[in-house]
Amino acid sequence: MKKLIPFLLYLFLILLFFIFWEYFILPYNETNEIVGVYYQKKINPFNNTLRFLIFIVIPTLFFLATYLKFNKGTYSINPYNKNYFLNKRKNTPPPFPKTTLNFYFWMIFFIVIFDFFLIEFKYHFKTIDYFHEGTFLTPPINQEAKHGFWTATFYEYGFISNNFATIIWKIIDQKTIGSVRFFLLTLMLLNKLLLIYISKLIVDGVNFDKKIKILFFIALSLGAINLIRYKFYWVSFFQYRHFLYLIFIIFSIKFFKNQRSLQAFYIGLFSSVGFLWFLDIGLYINLLIFFLIFYFSVIKKYFISGSILFGAITSWIVIFLIFNKNEIIEALNQVRFIYSVTPYLLGLEYIKPFTLSFIDWWSIPYIFFILNFILVISLNFQKKLNVNYETKVIISFLLICSIILFQPALTRSSDKHIIYSLGTVLYLFYFCFLYFFFTFLRFSKFLSQILLIIFNKKIFFLFFLLFMFSLFVFRFNFNKIKNFQDSIKNFNLLLYSKDENYLSDDYKSFVMLYEKLSKKDNCIQSLYDDFSLPYLLKKPSCTKYYASTHIINGWTDNLFIQEFKQNMPTYLLYDGPYTFLTNKKNMKIVDQFINHNYTFYQNFKNWIIFVKK
Repeated sequence: MKKLIPFLLYLFLILLFFIFWEYFILPYNETNEIVGVYYQKKINPFNNTLRFLIFIVIPTLFFLATYLKFNKGTYSINPYNKNYFLNKRKNTPPPFPKTTLNFYFWMIFFIVIFDFFLIEFKYHFKTIDYFHEGTFLTPPINQEAKHGFWTATFYEYGFISNNFATIIWKIIDQKTIGSVRFFLLTLMLLNKLLLIYISKLIVDGVNFDKKIKILFFIALSLGAINLIRYKFYWVSFFQYRHFLYLIFIIFSIKFFKNQRSLQAFYIGLFSSVGFLWFLDIGLYINLLIFFLIFYFSVIKKYFISGSILFGAITSWIVIFLIFNKNEIIEALNQVRFIYSVTPYLLGLEYIKPFTLSFIDWWSIPYIFFILNFILVISLNFQKKLNVNYETKVIISFLLICSIILFQPALTRSSDKHIIYSLGTVLYLFYFCFLYFFFTFLRFSKFLSQILLIIFNKKIFFLFFLLFMFSLFVFRFNFNKIKNFQDSIKNFNLLLYSKDENYLSDDYKSFVMLYEKLSKKDNCIQSLYDDFSLPYLLKKPSCTKYYASTHIINGWTDNLFIQEFKQNMPTYLLYDGPYTFLTNKKNMKIVDQFINHNYTFYQNFKNWIIFVKK
């Protein structure tokens, strides 16, 4: 009965947490002038993070304390205690003979690549999202025309990510919208392959025999690849932006296995590269690097923590050597702007879990976090489960990763942002679930006999593999196999298809009209949520602020005007039919400047065009 106390207390504290949800708030910053949802409702943008941290810290600490108190045969949480749960223990548990998973790894690896050739490309010829896709399409145009980087364009995502188009365009020697989509799909394929490799690295170290290890790896890797869907690559659990993060996880796992100083140095190198990749991923990777430095300092492995720090410092020295002073200063200004303005501009309040339904995108994360805390604590501290050091340190690190990478869901709490914040959460849960399942399987005579039959009879094992691949890879949709014969044709069609095929009739008419009007203009400027127009007209934006959302009172308004005065086009796109984030209230001085120097020219199907006075 005492063993139930930790769980009952945990559930009680979680219940209290949700009851008092509305009371966990921070005072609103009355000096904020950035107009958004939080400005209108007078909500502090860090309320979501505060509530999440309270949920993470208080119930979990009480659960851990009572779990260790009321359960016999547990490890200690004190890193200076010989019974510390993350101490390496020789020959405990007894090691099983080393099992090679290479055959099954390469089998799944190539089947996943084969599946990429079966993609239903009709889903990727849809109308352009000129807001989001414009952030990939326009920056390379600015760089090419202005011969600069941060000084030429404002990077919405990051130096590398906003140059995805540059990479693929240089490869195919042509600028197309479809090629950028193909590049993102390729990153999604690479993410699947990285997850398979991560699964192999983790399962290689678990303390199971050969047969269970093989089943464990097959189940884990096939489940992991289903966290990525090509059809919904914008909102997948592991999005294209997670590519570098998954590589970082691989380096971290390899480091945990050996803990060599050179491996620690490599981890530190991700510090600057992360920021170049995606600003948000860069922040999360650096938080994880800081955590590793702090942890290894606490356990008095100073050479390891010093090696990580040295790697981080080295990575930044290289960046400062590559780019000139003006680029570095502008880059730092843009990073400061993004981190300061984004919470107020993009912020959406996280809906209180379990108010809409028990299973919705605001409740599901909390359910899985609760389950993960219970499962990871049990695996880490329960001696009778015989979990080895390598597995413990990996799942502990993944738990930390899942907490940090949930931040996008707390910044802009829409269903799409929640989904792509859940990848590590779901992967960790799936691993823990499988670990307990195969532990139970190992001690069940009946299930062990079934497992023995499957492995001893090759026909049964082959049928098992066919079933798993049919379910997890093809999802019983065998009709798409016919796409293989036309796969290269479909690849080329997406890569080289004319841009006009991605434009709606109304938008195509508008682009053609604006192209005629701006024929003599050297650049394009929009104060509307259309970030793709400069690309479509193959002209740079008149200022680095191709994204009108980056023109903000007291931040960039005067800088915009100063730059715009040097290159004012005859025509300017002032507004349009689909408002997303741009708000003229956020650019009052700029709006006054535009109305002083420009006047209304034409309303073309709700696209508002101004002309220079």
